[in-house]
Amino acid sequence: MKKSLRAGMALTSLVFAAGLIFSGCLAISDEESEEAETTSEISAGSINRAAVSYSGTSGILGSITSATPTGSGLTGVKAQGWLNSAYIVWTGSSSSYTVTCDGQAVSSYLTRKIGGQWRCDIPGLAKGNHTIKVTSGSSYLSATVSVASHDRTGFAFYGTITPGAYKADGTLKDNAVVLYVNESTKDKVSLDVVTSSKGATTTCTGLQNILYAFKKGYDNRPLCVRLIGKVTDFATMDNGDIMISGSSASKPLSNGLTIEGIGSDATAYGWGIRIKNAQYVEISNIGFMMIDSAEGDNVSLQQSNKNVWVHNCDMFYGTPGGDADQKKGDGSLDCKKSTYVTFSYNHFWDSGKCNLLGLSEGTTSDLYITYHHNWYDHSDSRHPRCRYYSAHIYNNYYDGNSKYGAGACLGSSLFMESNYFRNCKYPMMISMQGTDLFAGTSSKNSANSTFSKEAGGMIKAYNNTMTGTYYFIPYGGTYSGADTTSDFDAYVVSSKSATVPSSVVSLSGSNKYNNFDTSSIMYSYTADSPEDAVKNVKKYAGRIEGGDFTYTFPDSADKSYDVDTTLKSKLENYTGATTAYNEASSSESSGGSSSGSSSSGESSGSSSGSSSGSSSGSTSSGSSSSGSSSGSSSTSTVTSAKLTADSYSTGTISSDTVYGDFTLLATSKKNVKISSSSATYGSTSYKNAWDLQGGADGVKPSYRAFKVTLAKGDILKAVVNANASRTLQLSNGSKVVSSASVGTSASLFSYNATSAGTYYLYSKSSSIRVFEITKTGSSSSGSSSGSSSGSSSGSSSGESSGSSSGSSSGESSGSSSGSSSSLSISASKTQTGVGTRSRLNEISSINQIKNAISVSNATQLKAALNEVVSGGAIVLAKGTYSFSETITISSSNNGSSSAMKYIIAAPGTSAEDVILDFSSQSLSDFNRGIHLFGSYWHFYGLTIKGAGDNGLYVSGKNNIIENCIFVENRDSGLQIAREKSSLSNMSDWPSNNLILNCTSYNNADKTGENADGFACKLTAGNGNVFDGCISYSNSDDGWDLYAKEATGSIGVVTIKNCVAFNNGKLTTGSSYGNGDMNGFKLGGSNGKVPTAHIVSNCIAFANGHDGFTDNGNGGSLSLTNCTSYNNAKVNFNFYRTNKGNFTGLVTGSPNNSDKYGTSSVASTVSKTLYYTNSKYYWISSATSVTNGQKNVGTQVNAPSFKSTSLPTANSSVHKNLRNADGTVKLGDMLKPNDSTYSGASFSTQAASILGVSLKTN
Repeated sequence: MKKSLRAGMALTSLVFAAGLIFSGCLAISDEESEEAETTSEISAGSINRAAVSYSGTSGILGSITSATPTGSGLTGVKAQGWLNSAYIVWTGSSSSYTVTCDGQAVSSYLTRKIGGQWRCDIPGLAKGNHTIKVTSGSSYLSATVSVASHDRTGFAFYGTITPGAYKADGTLKDNAVVLYVNESTKDKVSLDVVTSSKGATTTCTGLQNILYAFKKGYDNRPLCVRLIGKVTDFATMDNGDIMISGSSASKPLSNGLTIEGIGSDATAYGWGIRIKNAQYVEISNIGFMMIDSAEGDNVSLQQSNKNVWVHNCDMFYGTPGGDADQKKGDGSLDCKKSTYVTFSYNHFWDSGKCNLLGLSEGTTSDLYITYHHNWYDHSDSRHPRCRYYSAHIYNNYYDGNSKYGAGACLGSSLFMESNYFRNCKYPMMISMQGTDLFAGTSSKNSANSTFSKEAGGMIKAYNNTMTGTYYFIPYGGTYSGADTTSDFDAYVVSSKSATVPSSVVSLSGSNKYNNFDTSSIMYSYTADSPEDAVKNVKKYAGRIEGGDFTYTFPDSADKSYDVDTTLKSKLENYTGATTAYNEASSSESSGGSSSGSSSSGESSGSSSGSSSGSSSGSTSSGSSSSGSSSGSSSTSTVTSAKLTADSYSTGTISSDTVYGDFTLLATSKKNVKISSSSATYGSTSYKNAWDLQGGADGVKPSYRAFKVTLAKGDILKAVVNANASRTLQLSNGSKVVSSASVGTSASLFSYNATSAGTYYLYSKSSSIRVFEITKTGSSSSGSSSGSSSGSSSGSSSGESSGSSSGSSSGESSGSSSGSSSSLSISASKTQTGVGTRSRLNEISSINQIKNAISVSNATQLKAALNEVVSGGAIVLAKGTYSFSETITISSSNNGSSSAMKYIIAAPGTSAEDVILDFSSQSLSDFNRGIHLFGSYWHFYGLTIKGAGDNGLYVSGKNNIIENCIFVENRDSGLQIAREKSSLSNMSDWPSNNLILNCTSYNNADKTGENADGFACKLTAGNGNVFDGCISYSNSDDGWDLYAKEATGSIGVVTIKNCVAFNNGKLTTGSSYGNGDMNGFKLGGSNGKVPTAHIVSNCIAFANGHDGFTDNGNGGSLSLTNCTSYNNAKVNFNFYRTNKGNFTGLVTGSPNNSDKYGTSSVASTVSKTLYYTNSKYYWISSATSVTNGQKNVGTQVNAPSFKSTSLPTANSSVHKNLRNADGTVKLGDMLKPNDSTYSGASFSTQAASILGVSLKTN
């Protein structure tokens, strides 16, 4: 700010010295002619400051990358990751394409033709790497790109619920409904909306009619409206706008609603969006052009709104209004009588009036808003104009503004931070003082007043940059003719934490600054420097990549607030970019609606609306294929729909009611009651049930039945009971396919669908109560062969042509005969793939575990460790379990080879959901998180975080640690070593432990020289295995197998299917000079304690020192099929290894020569790409190589790879670099284009599936 102040004052002095005094006739008026609304104002109730929390995150998280798609039969143009989205562009002769993202089908509505190219945009992606594939017949393309996360900062994120239909990670919220709206579907889009407290639904057609139905407040599903291409006026609108509204201020719409544009060309042409009586609303990525509605605003928050986020929109001219200041249309983005709002990353194109804030609230209490990273591109005024509100205005780019920047009136408090002003005439003004009255002259005149002579507010300014021509009077500065302690534009501070004294008041109204920005109401954020803000604004503001509309303003626009006629002409003649839509969309509901969520942001649930052919409107959850195929497939299970009566109020249902994938059939005479009825099944207790009350009317019932569509292999389950012995039946519409006896105790009905179709669950006669009903999707495990055409690998209600045949082997948790069979997961299996997983991920409910101890807090967990029986499990509910002391599982607390003890995350949760947090431990050598001294334990799906030393210290034998995350521990994330120093024999050391599909990152000790991702060192026995693990961003090494002379050699360790990258530098960018920073460090002590460790199918890249190194291990190390790429020192460094065996290795982007063999004892190298003396050599057959040996094998060119797009080191690696079964997923990353070279290679599923000894029901 000091630099800007000097620049401003220098300019002012120069102007006055030259005698260039501006006359009052040039005063700028900002009269507000809008009529005051008559609705009630927002309550001025106080906030409980101690309870303040925010659901958002600070800044754009992660990074975005692009790639050129490759494949066969199609021409890849570009694939690009963006903010929680990605897109792919290609050319091809077909008019029908199928797109998948990470193996999940993408709605065909998202594919359209722009000019001569096809483009598919995929919203709803979490940050990290995503692989997109396009297919048409036998032609295909694929590419992997990195996606970043939106900047979710500001007051809109007040509370624990993220605004809109998306979660904080950018994926759709559970049970979200998606509507696709383009120019063709805009008046056809249809949805069944719950419109009564009894669950009755109404079929609504047209977007506004759907929103009117949601206004009633009975449908709680998050709603996501996706706008595609240029969309003109709808048949049904609200005074020319789309209106989002709840029924009243006391009954706001609060289901979570997003209206978003798709891609770079989504345009609302001629209509705007108004919001009132609504909460948790998001508007994003839309271009608003030529609005001609009655209200005339692009987007307007009218009254009684909370938690609203409007971002990444392009705001263009509207049609002229009746007032003199409406030549460019009315307001672009206004906010009145609403609170907890964020407007960010919007681009205002020469707008006349950008942001009106406040109108007739009459209070300054509890009105909070954030403006950040907006581009005010030659816009004239109101950036914003504020009444009453507390507004945080930071990192905005004021770019050639002819009237003024921000204005403070009527007691408002503005914190202007790190903004960049370029040729903004009056950057900041307070009504009736300072520049508002001086207007760049040396005399004060109330006729210059811009803000209707309203009383002033107050502005605090910090670290803003002002360049070009401007007028600014800081408090206490020097300005000719002014007492700057009363006539000033802002109170400038040198520290953002500084407060404005209460003695500083506005000249008109004596209003004070409320210092909200230093109070507990303030959120966490990190502001860019003004210069960096400009860069980020130019990169991200507006629609994706700046949108499809381009225009360069002339220099004269900096000073002119007239209509730019050239710009207006372009807008009036805008036709939109999309020229054709994907013909594959005809197989989906013509209304373009769907429900549910997937990794692509697309649902595989049912939708309502007219359909083509026999399709009911559901979309495939897999990619379609054509041609013949054979091979093995994996077994996976996903609970795609779950319905529990406890989620609904008691009452009578007298008409068909849709609950997501389920429809409850009822009539006024044959109704169904939701009644209070207690029952317990397993460890789950229920309070309410659907009482079917009597039998249905046949095998295709019209009442007292649940209706559901099942795919082949889907499993339907229901928890039921009755007052006496009853019979529950399941039919397929033509016959009963399963039946079960139901008694007074709650029992589980289960059925495995042997064919796809519509099924009905009902009572044969008399009442049966249904407490919970679930549908679980699965694909069979076993071999299959045959030919298929137009089929899909997920659930689809449309017809398919072609035939398939084959056999299926593998276990299921139900049978087609209707008798419920127990879950059996004890048998091990094999299939085509890479890596290993256990069958624990096949458990879909805690009810399937025979001896389960359910825990939900730290005290319960510690107690359960001594209570769990062999073959039983401690099941951890989602949440954070905080500990200040080490958890010890003693050496006497063991399972057995036939019945291990299990600690697992609750089914349906991920490792990120269950966190054992030891952060309150102090830094100390023995302050480990967990001491596992016992044997035959199996950990699954946990995060171990923040321990004062190791996160998990394993000293027992025959343990399995699977699908766990080790993060921010203050020594190695996981270490295998002896329990105590008295155990001097290797036979007493930990052995035969399997570390499976685990991830370790950001572990760092004080000096940086000890904290590895994984350590099996010093005193570890034989048979320890790391399989499918990822270690990155640790202060020392990815893996450390160090041994020292004092304790002797350790046992042979096997590392396979593992990844090490970015070690030596944390995800924060911090690094430690003492860290070794290797990917795989395989020993130590200069050959004195050799051990022949085994490493296969592993990959190391971008580590701070070596990729793979013997580190002085003189043993006969074995490396097979490994890849090492762009490590800072040496990719393969084995010059101290005696008689090592190295096969199938690939080196890429090396920084120094690879080294094999000592100077006197050779190692054997074969089928390996070797780099030495700045040249590459292909060693095809077994060759003896000594350290520094040159000209070995055949000289070749540097290798090329299918993809060198490397993953970002962030907290999403465990999710993004793993398949659904937990095995490593790298796609084509660092796969050589030349098939002669081997290197590491990964798959989409495990090859080995381990049976488990957990006892199940």
